[in-house]
Amino acid sequence: MKLDIASINDEDREFIVRYISRNWGSSVIVTRGKVHRTEELPGFVALMDREIKGIVTYNIYESDCEIVSLDNLSERCQKSRFQY
Repeated sequence: MKLDIASINDEDREFIVRYISRNWGSSVIVTRGKVHRTEELPGFVALMDREIKGIVTYNIYESDCEIVSLDNLSERCQKSRFQY
């Protein structure tokens, strides 16, 4: 199966806000004292058969880029290849 990477669009945004709210407890994420609203963050989705399998959101401030959220939605990929 082919994995495609795409910028978050308006259609994805509603799903992403619901997903992050449900799994993180809120659609608001605080990093380094800065409040981020999931619905306002740029990012990318990993798609397999048009289904979201991964989400990354980020924030750019001046010359810095910070990954705000990174989520793997694929059950198949959640187990580590390395077992300790």
